[in-house]
Amino acid sequence: MGSRMSLAGIVLLVVGLVSSCIGIRSIAIDEIAPSGCDFVTSKAQEIGILHLIVPPVEDLEDRVIADLKANGATKNIRLRLTVRDFLLVIQLYELQGRGEK
Repeated sequence: MGSRMSLAGIVLLVVGLVSSCIGIRSIAIDEIAPSGCDFVTSKAQEIGILHLIVPPVEDLEDRVIADLKANGATKNIRLRLTVRDFLLVIQLYELQGRGEK
């Protein structure tokens, strides 16, 4: 009986620790582009675990900006980072970029 109680305690402890890593984040940004503007978009994604292993955002930024410039974006470059949680353990980091030609 004592081993069942200690196992239940360990399970509750693990669930408590994992639940403290849960977060819900959401962002929505609407932009209305002036007519006649030619936009270029790009995005890069990486995966993190339990918010402990986070991909280097600088690498994502470098990849997106290089792609935007390679496709002709020369001004008004804007970046947006989003983080989405999956299965309470895995996070998807996505950096989206947009610029004008």
